[in-house]
Amino acid sequence: MSSMSLNTEDSKNSVNTVKKLAKMFSLGLRDIPDVIKENADKVLEVIENMCIDDPIVIIKWTVPFPRNVRGQTERSLINHIVTNGGTNEFNSNVIFSFRSGRQLTNCVNGLPLWCRHDRVNPNVPDVGYCYRATRVSERSADLEVYSLVFNI
Repeated sequence: MSSMSLNTEDSKNSVNTVKKLAKMFSLGLRDIPDVIKENADKVLEVIENMCIDDPIVIIKWTVPFPRNVRGQTERSLINHIVTNGGTNEFNSNVIFSFRSGRQLTNCVNGLPLWCRHDRVNPNVPDVGYCYRATRVSERSADLEVYSLVFNI
């Protein structure tokens, strides 16, 4: 099998996975954020294996990372998430699962202030954009923009 046909097959599988996610979230394909499309196989696997009401967050980090102060790094935020109950799924640094909504809330509430939207310097980009998915039944999940993490 040529690499061209492998790429075509991978592309078909990715499109099918995004379609499954769209159906699960009750959204149109265009409403699925790019970061979720780019990680569709992993996101679907995590959601299919999580318990009802357990949340995951999917983070699209800003590249290049907009903070240049020592200690204000993407890695320090990932470490905070993992230290505070998040599981770094597939070591992706993008998908983090939590055992409960309370655990996620405690993690988010403890994030350092420097990672929040910079209201003093509006030209400084946010560190990323966060989405929250919560499984609500065997076949469905909610997806929401979780802007309170980095964008307000």
